[in-house]
Amino acid sequence: MIRQMLLAGVAALFLATGAVHAGTTVLYYEPGGDIIDHLRRWSELATSGDNVEIRGTCVSACTMIMAYVPRERICFGTHSSLQFHMARSEKTGKAMPEMTQSMLDLYPEDIRKWLIARGGVDKMTIMDKWVLKDWQLWSMGYRKCEPEARS
Repeated sequence: MIRQMLLAGVAALFLATGAVHAGTTVLYYEPGGDIIDHLRRWSELATSGDNVEIRGTCVSACTMIMAYVPRERICFGTHSSLQFHMARSEKTGKAMPEMTQSMLDLYPEDIRKWLIARGGVDKMTIMDKWVLKDWQLWSMGYRKCEPEARS
């Protein structure tokens, strides 16, 4: 079920490439949470045409935004990061390596390679987060967000 939703979300990504730009969505802190909720949210965001500014930490299920929103519509602010760990069942708390692998398979190639270079799913744990920092994302070619206007 969840794998089908992951794949449906990626299909929405391809449909979204012709979407009219609607605005900007800014993420300051996204702690992750229910994967189904995030898949729906990111699928809707992909089809909205919004640009996305990640200006803080994007943890766990939040990182799936990278599989849904095209890279040209995403920027990373100073002190932002993507933080990855092994998926776990909300009901049992147990590790879900198959789900984690399905998620890894959907990330853009550069992020997927970064995760694999650290050992991939075999080395991930539920508790320890692998942090992909702003400067690392910029060196991969992701855009740096313009500074926010001060009020």
